[in-house]
Amino acid sequence: MSIRRHSLSAARSLPRDPSRSPTQILLPASAKQACQACQQRKRKCDRKQPRCSMCEKRQIDCVFDLKGDPTLLADALAALEEREARVHALELRVAALEGIIRSVPELAHLANVSTEALSDRSPVSVEAEMAAVSLDDRRDRGSEPLPPELVDTVEEGLAALHHPQRLNITNTMHIHLGAAAARVEETSNRPPAEWPNRDRAELLVDTFISMNPLYPMYWKDDMRKDLAAVMDGTATALQEYTMTLVFAIACQYLAQRDGEQLDTAAFRQKAFSLIGVVLRTESAIRCAEALFLLTLYGVFDWANPAMAHASPLASHILRTLELYHDPPATLSPRERDRRRAFFWSQYGIDQGLASLLFNFPVGFEGVQITMAWPESLDDSILARHGIDPIETTKLNVEMRQIEWSFASYQRGTRLDVRPSELITRLEGWYERAQRITRKRPQGPTSTHLDMYYHLLRGQLHGPHLDPHGGDARIMRESARSTLEYMVALNQQSLMGDSYFHFNYMIIMGMVLLYAVLRLDGDPSKCDAAWCSAAIDDVEKCQAYLRSFCKGWPQTRVLSHTFDCFAARAIAQLQIHFASPASMSLIGVPTPDVGAKGGILTAVNPVSAPFEDQQNMALVDETEGDVDALLSMLGWNAEWLPELLPNFQ
Repeated sequence: MSIRRHSLSAARSLPRDPSRSPTQILLPASAKQACQACQQRKRKCDRKQPRCSMCEKRQIDCVFDLKGDPTLLADALAALEEREARVHALELRVAALEGIIRSVPELAHLANVSTEALSDRSPVSVEAEMAAVSLDDRRDRGSEPLPPELVDTVEEGLAALHHPQRLNITNTMHIHLGAAAARVEETSNRPPAEWPNRDRAELLVDTFISMNPLYPMYWKDDMRKDLAAVMDGTATALQEYTMTLVFAIACQYLAQRDGEQLDTAAFRQKAFSLIGVVLRTESAIRCAEALFLLTLYGVFDWANPAMAHASPLASHILRTLELYHDPPATLSPRERDRRRAFFWSQYGIDQGLASLLFNFPVGFEGVQITMAWPESLDDSILARHGIDPIETTKLNVEMRQIEWSFASYQRGTRLDVRPSELITRLEGWYERAQRITRKRPQGPTSTHLDMYYHLLRGQLHGPHLDPHGGDARIMRESARSTLEYMVALNQQSLMGDSYFHFNYMIIMGMVLLYAVLRLDGDPSKCDAAWCSAAIDDVEKCQAYLRSFCKGWPQTRVLSHTFDCFAARAIAQLQIHFASPASMSLIGVPTPDVGAKGGILTAVNPVSAPFEDQQNMALVDETEGDVDALLSMLGWNAEWLPELLPNFQ
């Protein structure tokens, strides 16, 4: 029987059998009448389909007459109509998915294959092939090599960060590595390695792990395996790359602790000579981890802050390959926890850097993250800092979310953010942090969590909060506490000097100046004793900044500018309280704001000329660079007359 498409509308008028479901319609359990063979022989027919029992036994054709069963025909036509509707819906879905099919390398060839070419393939084989490359499958893309197009993208980004030149290993490098000073010539081959002796190398590895409490993704035994391979001359490119940057970060940290300057350019050169091999030979997750390590190098190394821009490249890999979902259960528990810790470390540093640097991309906005928290991490952080690494990971992520939300609010990109709500979140966050750190049996009296709490608290209570200029008392208290915590952590060798930590100090210094010039928001309680204490706070802040700056070119202009602000603020306070010594400070050089007003254009403080040491050396330091300072802070120039009235 043949059914035409145009007969479907007419079939709607036929009676239907409500007792049969759609799946039974085209193949009913039994017919209403006996088959033609049984009717002719006048036998009893059990009406089974497709052949009754008698026809099956005799192996003859079994034909049922549908003329006497109009409901069967109506049901068949209706079922066919429903099937055509489903086919049409599927055709629309296929058309919508064409772009997705073309974007998947394994499926791209199917986009140009006609349906006729697929007609001879069984549905089972097609479904099996589709399942093998489905975006929703359980493939572990983190264990697969990077796709070539991703390798190209990452290498293009890295090329913009690295500018090869003739490099010298300085005398300080010689001291910290225990190796002969060497000159590294630019070459396409790997530069010669000058590794420290084993004892010194183990100290550097331990130093590196202990200095990263907010990013506890490294296991000491893993690091020591890499170190052993390097020492034995059997290391892979990834192991050499890892140890190169670990040594660079740890050496710089120890140099800062000892009050020295260290040029780690040779380490950077060697790392860049290895990264291309790593990207082409290692799994995707290891490549992303390698870029994260380069980011840490930029964060902790004074001379190379631009390397922090490797962070968006690592996030790009994780986002493109959808490695923000929990790792598959087929991996070992150790590997799953390592990936979880790495993802949340990358997530946290991404938002932290974006909060400081303008136009810094945030890699995971708008994606549905399903990554779980790690269940077990190396206990070295607990022993060194007295804080549990898993709980610290959770607290760090939430703190970075608050920090990034506030930065977005300051820049006008998030109109839905309310500072009052962020303050409530921050206070709840700090209560949990205090409960966790109180449980430690021993350890330092201050932690990074304390420092970040006061850092955010001082900013959240700033002049943007309300038309009355914010809560100056809280601003001053938090600024002072932040600076004291940073210095204490630095003295305990728990936090190294860093371009980005210096930025935090500048921010808190400006918060402090604003608060004291607001007279803590309550002039009635301010007298000569209060003025003396306020001036003491400002002078301590200047001393703290000088202790962190140590003459590095990347911070010289900003630190000098802040000194100009601070000196002028002290003069204003002394004039206000009629101090006899006030006249001696009137001649302090004052940055010239001129006719500038409104919101200054935000710039990236890591971009030229700040990363160019030669350009920085030519800066006239008799005046501070107000544009650079305020642009870095994201402050509004309209606050300047209010902050320091005599500037206009």
